[in-house]
Amino acid sequence: MAGRRLGAHLRRPLADGLTDQVRTACCDHRVKRWVLHLTDDQTASVAYVFWLHKTTGSALEANRFTRDTGITHQPTPTRRTAIPESTPLPHHPPSAAPAEHLP
Repeated sequence: MAGRRLGAHLRRPLADGLTDQVRTACCDHRVKRWVLHLTDDQTASVAYVFWLHKTTGSALEANRFTRDTGITHQPTPTRRTAIPESTPLPHHPPSAAPAEHLP
């Protein structure tokens, strides 16, 4: 699973026990799927890992996980800050000189 390899490089750690659950997963050969018994926190970690994997170009696993479980990771939007006053802004001169006023 990509998540196990990726888990060591995450900013926030995987949920407790998730690695053990992945190691002890069993394959249901009738439906050709791996069976995991996860807690809510572990499921959220899996959704996060699939979301990260999706951002690198492969959405197959993330889409299948969302379709099967109805769970997807929704990242919180980053907070945007105003441009600091010390930042120089480019100056764009007016495109045409103002017309002279005739009396």
